Amino acid sequence: MNDFMLTVIILNYNQANLISEAIEYMLMQKTNFAFHIIISDDYSQKDNNIELLQSYAEKYTEKITLLLAKENGKILKNTLRALAITKTPYFTVLDGDDYLTDENHLQRAIDFLEANPKFSILIGGWILSFFPL
Repeated sequence: MNDFMLTVIILNYNQANLISEAIEYMLMQKTNFAFHIIISDDYSQKDNNIELLQSYAEKYTEKITLLLAKENGKILKNTLRALAITKTPYFTVLDGDDYLTDENHLQRAIDFLEANPKFSILIGGWILSFFPL
């Protein structure tokens, strides 16, 4: 994970019908830097949530880390669990029903933050820096 510049945290709870789109849009992002995706599931029990997420994690082993909760901890615990393993200079948090349709969104957001060191947060895609000024 040390070679990644950005971590995309996708929070999920019973969103099997929507999360595939969120993941696919992240995978289509065009960047000149490596980024990591953490899918943090908050003990989904409906549909085929876990199987679907596991299939993505198995297919994209170098890019996706799947965190599965043993009990429902709600959004804060689910987010903090993913942040605890995030080791990149930047991170963004999305819900399982959020997706970016612009394939250059992540690149433009990181370019802006890199060119403007006085900014440590960028709203509108929620790119955050671990190193506030």
